[in-house]
Amino acid sequence: MVILPQWPALLLQKPHPKSKAKEHTLHLNRRLKQWMDGNINGLLDEDLAIQKRLVRQSEQRSSDDTARVFAKLIMQDKVRAALRIISEDNGECLTCDSCVAPDNPKIVRQVLLEKHPPNIPPVQSAILNGDCNMEPHPVIFYGIDGALIQNTAIKTEGAAWPSGLDAMAWRRL
Repeated sequence: MVILPQWPALLLQKPHPKSKAKEHTLHLNRRLKQWMDGNINGLLDEDLAIQKRLVRQSEQRSSDDTARVFAKLIMQDKVRAALRIISEDNGECLTCDSCVAPDNPKIVRQVLLEKHPPNIPPVQSAILNGDCNMEPHPVIFYGIDGALIQNTAIKTEGAAWPSGLDAMAWRRL
């Protein structure tokens, strides 16, 4: 069976907002058993039921809270999550044809083009010509062990597409 990048989020989903770690373990074991039995539709039905019951956090957040949460996420290098906070509060996604602000007639595309640096030709010394052997030597794989993988995972920052899990979620795994 093939595991998709979205499965960790599906399998680790909290059954309800106030659930405890013990419940999470029980639900994870049950979901893994369903997955191994091939009951994918049952897992997807459960996912939809949980998602429908979720209360949108943007309904509970004031504009000051939104600004504080946005700034905190940006400082933690979680740009995707920060943009999601703003999009949820507006109720719509910001597109290239959207106005920057109600009092500013410029659209997002115009503002981005103004900020973009001018094109310059590439430096020829930075371009590789011909065939280059990019395969690593097999000897470097001998140094990879569990401790190295764990330390590297702990130091990971950013997010991985298309799973939607950021570095903190991967560390918890």
